[in-house]
Amino acid sequence: MVPLLLSTSVVKFCALESDSRTYKLKEHSDGNASATLITARPSSISVPPSNLKTAPPALCSMSASRASTRLTPTGCSTTADTPASMYVGSPTAAPPLPMGWPTVLSLKSASRRVMAPSGSCQGRAAAGTSLGKASSPSSRGKVPAKSQSSVRRFMVPLLGAEAGGRGGAATSPLRAASHAICPEHEKRGCTNPEISVKLSCATCLCAGDLPNSGRIDRKTTQKPPKGTRTSSLLAMRYRIHEFELDVEGGQLIGPAGAVPLRRQVLLTLCHLVQRAPDLVPNDELLDVVWGRQAISPNVVPQAMRELRRAFGDDAREPRFIETRHRLGYRLIAPAQRINGGVPGATADTAPSPSTVAEADSVRSVPTRSSVALRGARSAWRKVLLACTVIVMAGVTATLLLPGRQLADASAPVLAEVLPRDAEARQAFHAALIARDHGDLAAAERNLRNAIRREPQSVASSADLARVLAEQGRFDDARREAARAAGLNAPLSRSDAIRLAALQAELDFDCSRAAELYRSVFAFEPGDVESAYRLYECELALADRSAAESTLAAITRTLGNRDAQSNPRLLLARARLAADNGQPEEQRKFAPRVLQGCNDNPACGRLGAAARRQLAAAQLKLGAVDTALAEAGRAAQEAEAGGHASIAASAMLLKGVIAREQGRLDDADRDIREAQRRYILLGDETHATEAERESSVVMRVRGDTAGALKRLAQIEQTAASRGDLRARASTLLARGMTELPAGQPEAARVSLEQAREFFVSSRDVVGEAAAQVNLGSLYGRLERHAEAKQANERALLLFRQLGDKRGQAFALGNLAISAGIEGQAERKRELTEQSLALFRDIGARMEVGRIQFNLAIQDRRDGNLAVARTRFAEAWSAFDQLQASTWKQRAAASLAMIDLDRADLDAAAALLDKSPADAAGGEPLHAAALHATRGRLFELRGDLRAARLAHEKALALRQQSQVAAWVDVSELDLARIDLFEGELTRAEVTCRRLVQRMEDPRDAAAAELLLAQVLIARDRRSEAARLLESSTLRRLDRHPDAALALESELMLALALGADRERLAMMREAAERGDFQLLALRARLAESASAPLPPALTEALDKRGLVAWSVRVRSLSASRTD
Repeated sequence: MVPLLLSTSVVKFCALESDSRTYKLKEHSDGNASATLITARPSSISVPPSNLKTAPPALCSMSASRASTRLTPTGCSTTADTPASMYVGSPTAAPPLPMGWPTVLSLKSASRRVMAPSGSCQGRAAAGTSLGKASSPSSRGKVPAKSQSSVRRFMVPLLGAEAGGRGGAATSPLRAASHAICPEHEKRGCTNPEISVKLSCATCLCAGDLPNSGRIDRKTTQKPPKGTRTSSLLAMRYRIHEFELDVEGGQLIGPAGAVPLRRQVLLTLCHLVQRAPDLVPNDELLDVVWGRQAISPNVVPQAMRELRRAFGDDAREPRFIETRHRLGYRLIAPAQRINGGVPGATADTAPSPSTVAEADSVRSVPTRSSVALRGARSAWRKVLLACTVIVMAGVTATLLLPGRQLADASAPVLAEVLPRDAEARQAFHAALIARDHGDLAAAERNLRNAIRREPQSVASSADLARVLAEQGRFDDARREAARAAGLNAPLSRSDAIRLAALQAELDFDCSRAAELYRSVFAFEPGDVESAYRLYECELALADRSAAESTLAAITRTLGNRDAQSNPRLLLARARLAADNGQPEEQRKFAPRVLQGCNDNPACGRLGAAARRQLAAAQLKLGAVDTALAEAGRAAQEAEAGGHASIAASAMLLKGVIAREQGRLDDADRDIREAQRRYILLGDETHATEAERESSVVMRVRGDTAGALKRLAQIEQTAASRGDLRARASTLLARGMTELPAGQPEAARVSLEQAREFFVSSRDVVGEAAAQVNLGSLYGRLERHAEAKQANERALLLFRQLGDKRGQAFALGNLAISAGIEGQAERKRELTEQSLALFRDIGARMEVGRIQFNLAIQDRRDGNLAVARTRFAEAWSAFDQLQASTWKQRAAASLAMIDLDRADLDAAAALLDKSPADAAGGEPLHAAALHATRGRLFELRGDLRAARLAHEKALALRQQSQVAAWVDVSELDLARIDLFEGELTRAEVTCRRLVQRMEDPRDAAAAELLLAQVLIARDRRSEAARLLESSTLRRLDRHPDAALALESELMLALALGADRERLAMMREAAERGDFQLLALRARLAESASAPLPPALTEALDKRGLVAWSVRVRSLSASRTD
């Protein structure tokens, strides 16, 4: 015989398997009651005794032979020489209880199942099993005096016994549970010391959070009597004036649609409706809605303010909620129930709280008398409106099986259900394996086969929804998830939450999904899969501190020692470091993953993923060659292990690295191969990403028209699939392509739309990227206030994200804004902060890029020496990193600086190091090199070579179809016409370009060349009018130091070589190191006299003699 000690303080589900139908009841002086169980049959699944002490905090289902099982406040402890065994999952597991019911104790037999209440309404869970030793007296626990009578009242109907303990007829398990009383001292929070995670044990959710909450197993439950009301507050709508409260859907609907409310605010409204028209004290609202999570009592008034704002209510003349100062709040608006959940059909009056409790109790607990319901009403009124506790119902095998944390890709959405049909189940498992290997097409086929075999399988439908989402088919995924929720399957509470979380993810509502996954992990801390999904949601929300806390909770669950070498956890930390903009930390974690995988051959997929992470970190750190090697190894290892999706991902990364190196043919080949693999796998999302990267290669090649056409097609496809984030990413890429294509306004529209889509899909990372790019664009469009606002917003977001790289970019842009506003000290401070962040993360490529961008602004501001230093550092970084495209850009800009400084030899040496026809160069950048070399030939006096170089630049720019740069090349050729004496052709070209050029600085440069033509034709007054009425005004609005100096020079010449003006201009040019302009001023000062020997020597030394002759001749009047 097995004596079974029962206590109302027991805190878990514990089930005892037995064939016996006879029990003997005995009460003890300590308040406990024991039932004697005769004969027992062992379970078929055996677990070593040592594992019992770590039993999951859900169900402890045990079978014993000649063992005394004592149920104590800390769990199940067994005293016997014979090992006990754990029962893992069963189709006959205890049905899920309606939300709000206390945790219960289940005793199951072959023919009947009975339940006893636990003493804790919070579902306290802790395992304290010890085999081979008697339980200590201290572990037994006492029943509160006021609860002892409930034990006696409960035991008789439970066991169907008289005082003598004779066996009786079985009773309904949920009817027995209706007598449960939740002790007052247990109601205020989680009392479980074992769940040492950051999450609250007593998560409060409305029933609408769970699509299948409260359902019961119809096979084991009696039907309610005819005529009994079976509706419940949980599945109702209420009309409150012109508003509807959808309790099941968890939303308030107004005349204009759904009203966004925080969860606690919605729960507050639920409770006010349930208590209406009673006054609800502040303390009660704090306990019910916030529990231990309340930061201060002020949260209640804040919730009321939000409710009044939602209702449009006035606290002075309230229509909805009345405030009683220092007493509480009450709902004064009539809350009419809408029958059957159909809008427009209302009941006469709102149900009272007791009626609601009774209705739900009848639905969930078949009873035979009104007396049996009194305990349920009492318990229900104490736990309130189904917004209190999520009860665990069922034990999952995954909680007991080690290694689950490694099987993320093969883990099903729902942990506790499988298809019942054997063939459907086989297809379901085949789908999980296919998804683990990244073969989403095979996964979809197998899941559809499983659904054809068993259409009512909620597990297959849920996983199909996830696979469709991973393919990027979000509309289809939402429909399939809705179908899964509509199957009305008897899910456990945890699986119901998981399904609701999946639906939230598909709606891009990661905030709600994260909240739901927190609930699962709070009650099942061994379910690391839900914890990892929570981590993914927190990353999507850019809540990096929460993600770090979740990883810490997983560490505690796994144990610190095991966590140190757990590959999946280490990989998650590497990804968090990457998202935080810490590539050095990312690089440190990846090798630890590889080391952990050396000891675990089953984690080949994680090892390949770690290599890809390592390659990405090396790329960010500027170690391009190392990154390429690691990406290649990742692709090989993933392919050898059958992990096709990771192989494709590594191949895509190889293509991106090749593009950074300027090896465009290799880049195009690798990216297209990655796209082909993704298409074969049915992974449309990543195939689209690869196609976007391919469009960047097209842009770099100079085919901007083709790139824009492809991006438009990608955006259209993403729109047809309902993939908002893919549309946002594509619009971002399109805007970044339109800008160098000379379409700044189109780029602005694309980037602004991308930003809105990122905001709508709650993608903070994407929004930050859009903001920083918009900041740069607004600056180029001279919309400086908007540029500053966008960059400040980007900086705020990047700081929230902990992304140092993004912060550095935003700070660099803000430094430019400060320079435009004349805040030199602020500009220097922001610039140093930006560079310090880049150097801190070892991002040499980004250091080069930010220096390049800042140098452009320094040159525009007239700080030529500072600009040259920055360009030189950028060129050196790009040269070391073998980034051909950026190297060409930096070389052209640096050489042009040397030409402005009249240092022709330095410019020639740099251009020789950066040939325009180098492999991997971008056409536009190669054109810039040709144009710079043409300028060099022009200054040396070789006009024929200069024209050829400028014509090559023009051809490349025409090939790229960038109109703005085509105009610049035509202006360069017009200057050659001027030097060659083709004044009429030069004038016609300049006038045409002045009318066509959109960039105000380019137009000013065209007007300056036109003024020089007019001076050469002795039309000085016309030149002066042009300069005073147009050019100087343009440059006042759009400052540029070099153009401003040249305009002063031309105006002085137009006014008859005004010596005072020429001297002032020359001195300013020399201060800014614009030596070429200073030499032109000196030539103008001595236009009618022989050149001073010092000037002649300077011109000869710099190789500018031939140029000087032509410049002096153009200053003389002619009338051709």
